[in-house]
Amino acid sequence: MKRSIAGLLALLTALIMTTAFAFAETDVVLVDENGIVSSEGTGQEEELREILEDLQKAIEEAEDNQYGAESDEPPTILFFAPQSESTPAAREWPTPTATLRYGSTGANVVALQERLAELGYYTFRITGNYQENTRAAVNAFQKAHGYSQTGTATAQLQMLIYSDAAKPNATPTPKPTATPKPTATPIDVSNPPMFTSNVSSGMSGTAVRLIQQRLKDLGYYTLNVSGTFASNTRASVVAFQNNNGLSADGVVGKLTWNKLFFDPYVRDVTAAPTPKPTPAPPSYRITVDTQNQIVTIYGRDAKGEYTKVVRRMICSTGTASNPTPERTYILNGKTARWCYFPEWGSHAQYWTRISSSIAFHSVIYTEPNTMALSTASYYNLGSPASHGCIRLLVSEAKWIYDNCGEGTEVEIFRGKPDPEGTNALKPPALNKTNMLPVTTPQPTPAPIYDPNALPPQPYRTLQVGSEGVDVFWLQSRLASLGYYGGTITGSYYNGTRDAVKAYQSANKLGADGKAGKITQTALYEYLFATPTPAPTATPSPKPTNSPTPLPIVRLMPSPTIAPSAEPTATASPLAAVTPAITATAVPVI
Repeated sequence: MKRSIAGLLALLTALIMTTAFAFAETDVVLVDENGIVSSEGTGQEEELREILEDLQKAIEEAEDNQYGAESDEPPTILFFAPQSESTPAAREWPTPTATLRYGSTGANVVALQERLAELGYYTFRITGNYQENTRAAVNAFQKAHGYSQTGTATAQLQMLIYSDAAKPNATPTPKPTATPKPTATPIDVSNPPMFTSNVSSGMSGTAVRLIQQRLKDLGYYTLNVSGTFASNTRASVVAFQNNNGLSADGVVGKLTWNKLFFDPYVRDVTAAPTPKPTPAPPSYRITVDTQNQIVTIYGRDAKGEYTKVVRRMICSTGTASNPTPERTYILNGKTARWCYFPEWGSHAQYWTRISSSIAFHSVIYTEPNTMALSTASYYNLGSPASHGCIRLLVSEAKWIYDNCGEGTEVEIFRGKPDPEGTNALKPPALNKTNMLPVTTPQPTPAPIYDPNALPPQPYRTLQVGSEGVDVFWLQSRLASLGYYGGTITGSYYNGTRDAVKAYQSANKLGADGKAGKITQTALYEYLFATPTPAPTATPSPKPTNSPTPLPIVRLMPSPTIAPSAEPTATASPLAAVTPAITATAVPVI
């Protein structure tokens, strides 16, 4: 029974692949899915590759042929046995007629390789291809016989090779060594230019070469200076930035450039990293209300919390088909003075990135020219009109561009309807001479609401469209009672109307949403009500005290003073005027 030639050849392929690994010893040999061998550091590379290529062709021919698709006999298969150490039998060599050199092929090359193999100059597989190994063997033969080493086998040299005068090789043929790559000359970075613009991935040129050389000098970049800013250069820049206390974004901006070239205290790859200072919290926090198309900027209060309203802006967020995603973002600091939207063919000013798909920017332009304004984008402010970004007046987009940097939090949410707030921020008419809003007079200060003072008098009927101080008071009073939750603007829109209707319904008034005299009287009634005087307390009669009885006094007779036995003296004048004491009252106890 006939065996499959393709199967036998496949077994032979596996055997040679195993041999390839044995030859490789400690070197690496790789075999791809087509059975092609590649190796590192083994002299058998070329030989093994050619063997497997020949076998691959033989397998394909066997599968097509299978014992006689075009012939009755199986194809001839040549097995190349290892070279014997014994002297082979004499054979007849061809008569040389032409010079053989690198690139020559054919039977004459086969004969040359076989003869050089017999002489010990060629130790590789007989291929019929005059390549590096054959040229090296010819060079070795020429050297052994005192000829110039040209690596070319002239007809005369071939005759010597085939003759009995040819000397066997005393030493193995050296393997051809690869020509060492020239060492690149370092670029002089002692006098670098001043910073002009950012250098980042994808760029090439002199600036990139300077950066690579400087990073190489500091130990961060270990490859050749190519002048192309690719992934290895970016990784080296990031490592440099981390070690020198910079923001590690992989972009050579002004701070990174100056640190690289002009800072005498720059840290190389072996130095300890510079500790990064604790960043100060961002100055502002931004909210975007997609319901009311309002952007609000909050500043920090005394406690460091973002509660102080610094600025409120009218905007256009995404439409229903291209909605603005509602979530919280952190700005990464990327901005652009002008931006271009290739999908829509439009431009905008003062672009501040929010995420990979949305940003703050100005109203739309058909080209990067301030006079090429799309007026529709201006008049649509206050309504959803974008493809997801937040469009703003040019002045408002510039304010965010200038003041809200990396780390600023942006919260996008859908709030409760507040038509008063939206209408209060609507842009004025457009000045066609400069395509900017018409300059309006400075607004008067907002009225002051004092819940203990009298409201504006006399009452007038307030309804949608009304404006004034009395509307401001009405909104403030309704807000204090919990009926109104919108912005207190002094302008009467649907939010105020709905709050008035709610108050009227709760107080059994005609719920028409208009604040007439009756509604306002009820709202401010507490200010006009006459207080009822508190009752006067009747004093209770004081109890009458009974008189305390006086003590009984009994008169006692005065004792009689006996005359003195002394000689009679002249009477004292005092005695003459002092009345005689006749009795003394003594209480009887």
